[in-house]
Amino acid sequence: METICIPSSVETIGNSAFEDCNQLTSVLIEPASKLKRVSPSAFHGCNKIRIVEYPASVKCESDEDISKDQDQEEDMDENEDQDQDENEDEDEGEDEKKR
Repeated sequence: METICIPSSVETIGNSAFEDCNQLTSVLIEPASKLKRVSPSAFHGCNKIRIVEYPASVKCESDEDISKDQDQEEDMDENEDQDQDENEDEDEGEDEKKR
């Protein structure tokens, strides 16, 4: 594969998406693309790429940015779990008072 065309519906190109595609020389992104994020390792090992044109809306992130995002998502998940546990404890306490 020498050329790939990223459909306009794609919003993110993640880690290692095209890693080591040795024959890849160009990446085309469809007009009116919804692409917003491209991982820095998305094209790792694609040494023949000569043409990549990103829309202005695309954020090419560093590995550090991505790990911060993942940490924030994990923190949010943990907070949701804690909130659910607290709500369950409150519900149990109310049930006991009614008896």
